[in-house]
Amino acid sequence: MIPDGVTMIDEAAFSKCESLTSIVIPGTVKTIGRGAFSVCSNLSDVQISNGVENLEYGAFNKCYSLSSLVIPNSVKSIGEYAFNGCRCSIICLNETPPSAENSSFNYNMTAYVPASAIESYRNADGWKEMEIKEVTAEMIGAPEMNVTATAGPSHLFVTGGYGNTSITVTEFGFEGYVPFEDEIEVYGLDPETEYAFTFYIDTKEAGRIKKECTFRTSELTINTTDPKVVSVENGRSNVIVSVQTNLDDNEKNVGFEWRREDAPEALRWNSSKIPLYDGMMEGYIRNVQADKFWWVRPYYQSDSGNYYYGEQVMWDANDISYCEPVVHTSKKVKISKNIATVEGYALSGTENISSQGMKYWKATKEGGEASEKQRDDAAEVKASGYSEVMTVDIKGLEYDATYNYVAFVMTADGKTYYGETRVFTTEPSPADVNVDGIVDISDIVAVINHIAGTNDYRRADVNADGLVDISDIVAIINAIASM
Repeated sequence: MIPDGVTMIDEAAFSKCESLTSIVIPGTVKTIGRGAFSVCSNLSDVQISNGVENLEYGAFNKCYSLSSLVIPNSVKSIGEYAFNGCRCSIICLNETPPSAENSSFNYNMTAYVPASAIESYRNADGWKEMEIKEVTAEMIGAPEMNVTATAGPSHLFVTGGYGNTSITVTEFGFEGYVPFEDEIEVYGLDPETEYAFTFYIDTKEAGRIKKECTFRTSELTINTTDPKVVSVENGRSNVIVSVQTNLDDNEKNVGFEWRREDAPEALRWNSSKIPLYDGMMEGYIRNVQADKFWWVRPYYQSDSGNYYYGEQVMWDANDISYCEPVVHTSKKVKISKNIATVEGYALSGTENISSQGMKYWKATKEGGEASEKQRDDAAEVKASGYSEVMTVDIKGLEYDATYNYVAFVMTADGKTYYGETRVFTTEPSPADVNVDGIVDISDIVAVINHIAGTNDYRRADVNADGLVDISDIVAIINAIASM
């Protein structure tokens, strides 16, 4: 094997070396010199790494024992008589044929190339002297690549992967996205539209190998219920509009448009964005003229700028009806150690909201549905002020514990209304070094072993000061003492 760091194999460096049977040429080598392996009659295994750029005159001249050779994508030029007298097959995955001379290859050789590039090779100097066929994954030991997708009307969740392989994978991912990610979520798409994705692996031996797939988004549904007028005062009306849709809650460009029934067609619609919670789009239209009829329609706007509308419905802005507040508990939760940041959504009904927030309680080991008593007696954290979207930090929780939480609002008449009950689990205690669910003397032993170098514990830096030392042992002792 030629060591990394070598940049050129000199002229005739291994010429007539009959004892040479195999060679690995690292990617640091840029040029394989004139006749470098000429007349190595027993050389049967050559691995040219990605990075090599030039194969000069007669580089592998009369290497009779070669049966196949992979030319990596980095190779730019192949000189005259580079494979003169060889009977091997050539595998080249480059979409663009490297430059070659009419005498570069022996007349009875075969080149295997990507299907999309076959015609390019058949018309390229040097390459057209050989038989050109489509390369198969088995020829280069490339792994089987799989790409699947879960489709919604406006998003695709795409997963890529590859099987076991003997070749060296240096990078993988989806073209156009962050490397080394085998899952991507794409939002803002147009419904019932095809989108193409390319999953790739970069290999040391053969450069980039790709798998292209096309997936189609599903049909969009947006169903509008009759708007509810919750208050009329001084000739102005407030109304709640509710819409059910199969859009994902992560979509941001959704909302309502509304205007008077007697408005001229040329008049622009009023518009407001509305958050999504569990497929429900619910929001206020405030301060409209109460003695008029009004149109409202929900919309979704894709990233391409296309608008998609639900059913357009009319309401009488003076037709008031009693309406309870709307309360939802979001599935979105962010856990940092023993702190949970949770979200809720609230709209006042006929009665104004006097306070809102989150209730939480530790889940029972038996699981199951939470009782009304558990919920009513639970600890609470009130959100400051009133906002339709509320975010609350729940602090001082137990580590590695599961909690129920629910959004609530209290109205001016003293009644309490709840959203959906959700669940979250806090992170293990920093003092639980060996992550066995218990903070005890075994965690002290784990830190000592980490310091001594007899074992490596990723969580040994208990107090997160960048060092693993006696202070981390003290932190564990304090954690045990406080239990």
